[in-house]
Amino acid sequence: MTAAIEKRQQKPQRIERLSANFSFVACLLLATVVATLYSVSLGHNFLFDEENLIIWNPYIKDLSLIPELFKRGFFYFQGRATPLWTEYYRPLTSVTFALDYHFWKGNPLGYNLTNVVLHVLSCILLLRVLLKMYKNVWAAFLSALLYSVHTIHTEAVTYTASRSDLLMGVLALSVLLLYWNSHLKSALFAGGLSLFVKESAVLIPVYLVFLEWCFLKSGFKRAALKLVPFFILIALFILYRKFICPIPLGPSSINWHDAALRFFSMGGPLLSYFQTLIAPEPFKFSQHVHFAAHFSDPAVWLTVFVLFLLAMLWLILLRYRAGGFFGLNFFIISLLPSMQIIGYYPEWAEHYLYVPFMGIVILLGDFLNKLFESKRRALIAIFLATYVPFILFLGMRTWQRNEIYNDAKRFYQALSQSNSIYAVYGYQNLARLAIEEDHWEDAIVPLKTALSIWPYFGKTHQLLGRYYRHRNDDAEALKYYEKAYAFDPENNEFSMNVGNTLVNLRRYEEAAKVFADAQKRNPKDFWVYIHLMASHELAGRPEQALRWGEQGLAMTGDSKLNSAILLTKIVGLAYRQRWDDVVNAKLDLMLQNYPEIYWYADIARLLKGKMDEAEFRSLLRSKYSGFESAASAKSYLLMSFVLNNQGAGLEAFIRDNDKELQALVDKEPLFKEELARAKEGLKLHEA
Repeated sequence: MTAAIEKRQQKPQRIERLSANFSFVACLLLATVVATLYSVSLGHNFLFDEENLIIWNPYIKDLSLIPELFKRGFFYFQGRATPLWTEYYRPLTSVTFALDYHFWKGNPLGYNLTNVVLHVLSCILLLRVLLKMYKNVWAAFLSALLYSVHTIHTEAVTYTASRSDLLMGVLALSVLLLYWNSHLKSALFAGGLSLFVKESAVLIPVYLVFLEWCFLKSGFKRAALKLVPFFILIALFILYRKFICPIPLGPSSINWHDAALRFFSMGGPLLSYFQTLIAPEPFKFSQHVHFAAHFSDPAVWLTVFVLFLLAMLWLILLRYRAGGFFGLNFFIISLLPSMQIIGYYPEWAEHYLYVPFMGIVILLGDFLNKLFESKRRALIAIFLATYVPFILFLGMRTWQRNEIYNDAKRFYQALSQSNSIYAVYGYQNLARLAIEEDHWEDAIVPLKTALSIWPYFGKTHQLLGRYYRHRNDDAEALKYYEKAYAFDPENNEFSMNVGNTLVNLRRYEEAAKVFADAQKRNPKDFWVYIHLMASHELAGRPEQALRWGEQGLAMTGDSKLNSAILLTKIVGLAYRQRWDDVVNAKLDLMLQNYPEIYWYADIARLLKGKMDEAEFRSLLRSKYSGFESAASAKSYLLMSFVLNNQGAGLEAFIRDNDKELQALVDKEPLFKEELARAKEGLKLHEA
């Protein structure tokens, strides 16, 4: 009798051990599958927004600049005059890029690996959620496996710029698990982090409401006490975004009539989402949505029909209030931000499904749980006969997609030949790749094609200006730069191109006026002050150039990096004008206020004589490889020899680099005076 009781008591323990072992093996399998499918794209070149976020973004290139990331938009646009709400505010995502840069610099492999690891974490956490909901290990594993291999995630995982979706997935699932296990403080902390990852994180408390309703059933009073802190957190975050954060929370005003038309135009795109879940294409990119102009449009009636079907399914699942109902609500809530109530671009993208698809998988898990509990072998066999080929098909498609991502030229060719409205970007980037590979003549046909598709796109005109600038046809380049500027007058980068081309044409007064207009539009853009300094110095007004530099320091003082850059430019101006007292004062200020700023602090140490040539060259190889041009480094070395009266070193440096220095004189008008001062110093040393 006693033995029988002990045997019954040991049985649940054995089941629990078996479940734990299976869970470990399942996690290992999910990680292996994901790593295998995405291995083909590891190390692929940066594409599209990845360049804005990583390559051109100076604020991720030094961990000491992390506080700056909380003051700026997610996307780095050097030429943007005023912050736009579509720049988004995702500082923690940017922090992960800063950490990647710290370890990997400009190597895409590290960034790709981080995304793959985050996807693995999402899959494992989703498995844990499914196991909490259904207990049936096979239902949980097969559902999580479908999520892990699905092709729609390629855009979120392989495209580094979509990392916010991955982080949102990890944090949303973490909040669910922590809340379910009554770790409320940890859940609240994870929820707070998620708000700085992606805007849709404000919906996480709504997930918790349905978790309470479907699974925890704590009772109204207890559930309210648990949930209130999460909603207070959201309210505080919205207040912060509205009144403190420098990036606007959203558009300044919303036309609700247009918003309703956009929402009721999304029936077709919704069906496209479902289609891509079932039969993903070998290549798919962001799509344009044609919004209805009036409520009698067929697109509106299609949306009403789709919403009706979803409502019917909602009512059916409401009867059970189980995993299926939770999954459907999770899907609907997560997809709401993509329904264009607030319009943004692109209107349709597969990576928008990264979190919503978790709801579909939870819904599938409920179905599989009931199927396996029924023990109907025939139905289970039919399901597996369908499931296995479908998983293999998805795996093949995911591999194909990743192969395309792994070849930038192939990717942009596929995009240019697609039916996407963004095909113009494909032609643009094919031209840009040709330019970067120094195949300039291969750029002109894609650029002309891009121009024929979308003649009012400033970026295309900018690239055409760059093409003619390379051919030393500054007059023709100016025409295209001026068109780019006319199409996007708020873009200071375009105005900088106009001004710099005027400088090349030696039309310094006109250039100074262009830069002054840009300064009025955006008085906090420190690059404007750099160009104003250069144009006034070239026009023979160095005192005015210095005044612009001082004004730039006053206007951009909230950024340590920008201040360090401006100080370095003022030092260069003062050096050329033989104002050595200004040189020393600004270098002292740099070392006192910004001793740890990446690159510029070491430049100050070099110019101040606190670092010798050998140490600086060692840093160029080890720390700053690829960060700054060799010509720029030579300029600073030349200045250091003069400022520190190192005549022997100066003589050897000029002798060894004579050709490069002369070429730099032809390329950079201001460098002519730097070299002239160096040669004066050399004559004094020889005398």
